[in-house]
Amino acid sequence: MKNLLIATTALVATAGMASAEITFSGKGEAGMYQTGKTKAVAAVAGVKTTASAADATNTQIVLSSAGVITTTKATGVATGTVVTAGERVTARLALSNAQAAVEAAKVLVQNATTHALVDTANTAVALAAKNLLIAEMTLSSVLGSAKVAAKAGGDMVAYSGYDMNVAVSAETDSGIVFGMGFDMGAGLIADQNDDRAMDAQGAVIGTSALSATMSGYTLKIGADKIDDVYDDTQNGDIGLSGNVGGVSFNLVHDLTDEVVAKAATYTAASSLVANARAITTAGTVFDLNGTAIVTTGTTTRATGDSDYKVATFTDAVAATVETTSLSLGGATGAISWSLASTTGNDSGDSA
Repeated sequence: MKNLLIATTALVATAGMASAEITFSGKGEAGMYQTGKTKAVAAVAGVKTTASAADATNTQIVLSSAGVITTTKATGVATGTVVTAGERVTARLALSNAQAAVEAAKVLVQNATTHALVDTANTAVALAAKNLLIAEMTLSSVLGSAKVAAKAGGDMVAYSGYDMNVAVSAETDSGIVFGMGFDMGAGLIADQNDDRAMDAQGAVIGTSALSATMSGYTLKIGADKIDDVYDDTQNGDIGLSGNVGGVSFNLVHDLTDEVVAKAATYTAASSLVANARAITTAGTVFDLNGTAIVTTGTTTRATGDSDYKVATFTDAVAATVETTSLSLGGATGAISWSLASTTGNDSGDSA
């Protein structure tokens, strides 16, 4: 009975399709093209810098003038000194050692058998992660960039490539047209409509947005598959387009949750804590047993204690912006007009 019910449901779902088709389109191209010239670029030496922002309150991960990145409550102005070849080698070695330390710390966590050993291992992981970030930042700052020699244009190069598009569409008895498809290709094809550059066709085949069209309106749904109408570097998840009173519109929304950017942070293990009690009146305070209550100094937290806090490291978080873009277009007599807007461009600003 269960199998019969599933089969019946499938028949009902497919019976509503009036027609379905798959279409293939594309092109292949081969030829010769002339390479462009390359501008000369001078080599850029690696530079050691100090913290560029004065902040004596918050702990920052900064690169000191000695070329070592540390966590500090730093103040100062950006300065720089040229890095030597030996310092670049040292930075690469430090990065390799930091990567190995992270893996070793993870093994400690896996092998920990007591609460105290877990605390110690977690502290080691946090410290290793901080040191790895320090090593990566150090290497990035000291490497610089190599010299690029100028090259005149004129070399002739052979090329070939193809671009193929596959589209699948189906129409229901109620007149709704559904469509999906994908693009595939390889090699190079000359861009004849824009800057005549050679366009690579090796895109990865992936899922496309699903479109549903009825009565002149089209709804599209696909995670990051719909072109933002304002910014080519952004994509949306759901879109609606059509025409109302002679004005065409295209609305695209991105469902990504907004995230505020956060810098990487490192907090050392907390082993000392100030006593919680304080004297509210002059003189010594005694408890009910006549023992003086200690009101100054610190108490040591031991590894494994319930109030012991291990070191923590938090990776930096990049900002994301949930956007809505809208384009409008129409004509008044011989004058055509268009408008595009967004709630968040690449800088996160409305435009």
